[in-house]
Amino acid sequence: MLARLSYIYAANALVSGSIVRVIDMKLATETAYYAVRSDRRGSSKVAAFRSWLQEQMSASNT
Repeated sequence: MLARLSYIYAANALVSGSIVRVIDMKLATETAYYAVRSDRRGSSKVAAFRSWLQEQMSASNT
């Protein structure tokens, strides 16, 4: 699952570990995306999605 919300709303869930940051890169926006991973986190499809997401974010920062 991928969610986009303000850090204010996500802070407790991030601290508890119930949601995680997908990547360490930060964008200057009022909201952010968070991914909730299942036991399939090691799958090649999840890795491919994460890689694609990083590429998109890098492209939008240039």
